[in-house]
Amino acid sequence: MAGVDAPADVPQPKLRIGKAAVRLVGSAVLLAVVFHLVGGQAVWAAVQKTQPLTWIMGLLGFITLHTLSAAKWRFFLGLCGVNLPFKTATQCYSAGLFANLCLPSLVGGDVLRAALAVKATGRLAPVLLGSVIDRLSDVLALGLLTGIGLVIAPAAAEHVHGGTVSGPMVLIGLLGGAVLALVTLRLVLAGLPIRRLPRKLARFLVKTLRALKTLMARPTLGAMGLMFCLILQAGFVAVNVPLGEMVGLHLDLRLWYLLWPLAKIAAMVPVSLGGLGVREMAFGFLVKPFADSELAVAESLIWQSILITGGLMAGAYWLASGLRVGAKDRA
Repeated sequence: MAGVDAPADVPQPKLRIGKAAVRLVGSAVLLAVVFHLVGGQAVWAAVQKTQPLTWIMGLLGFITLHTLSAAKWRFFLGLCGVNLPFKTATQCYSAGLFANLCLPSLVGGDVLRAALAVKATGRLAPVLLGSVIDRLSDVLALGLLTGIGLVIAPAAAEHVHGGTVSGPMVLIGLLGGAVLALVTLRLVLAGLPIRRLPRKLARFLVKTLRALKTLMARPTLGAMGLMFCLILQAGFVAVNVPLGEMVGLHLDLRLWYLLWPLAKIAAMVPVSLGGLGVREMAFGFLVKPFADSELAVAESLIWQSILITGGLMAGAYWLASGLRVGAKDRA
């Protein structure tokens, strides 16, 4: 394949049954603790209020937002110099979304989608860099949403952090930290004695630095990508609001944009199966000063059912596409 990096070994993500079982047990234990604290019967009673039409609309919102997220991931790959067709990008992204059901956290699915993108393009370094920047941008967007929540709901925010955190300072700190991290990474890579390193590692670092320079040469597009991330994460919050209203969780909209991103960040901790149990515990705890925790847990479980259904649909699409990870990428 002309115009691509030299053939490279593609990372081989393995869905090991033993590890998945351990994470499933972790989720079960966390859910048992949550049900004990808030009352399992109350949670089940709230879950039974699920309205099929509202649930289906939530699923459609999930699919739409993740289709846009696939386009956003492809956009970041393009900023790093990788030209991935949209159809292939959706196939790779769907595989990663499906893998999130089996791997420890959202990061596990990133490994699989990046491996498939490397197989499709033969460009290891820029694909990995673009994927890392994409994920970090998502996390930064969640942090920014939390910061915005601290700004727009300061009185409510005091219940969460005791008034010790300044919303504007959180926003400034997150943006400044992101810029500083990007500049530091480039300086570190540029200062490495690459010629003295093993040839294979040196080539990888050179390609990574080249991709990073390509990205930093277009800061406006990078900022647009971050704004896209922020809009998408805000969209995921908006999809959850009707689900909460459905079970009787009547929160101020500003609170949703403060509490749900925090719970989603907590769900990234790799101790459960796709965040199951962690998200419910975090959201129930955060909502407690403002509403009944059992309603928050019920809403989170309903959202989890949408995540699982959407992930299985994504997996079916990926398997039907025939896109697989080989032992080696071919040029």
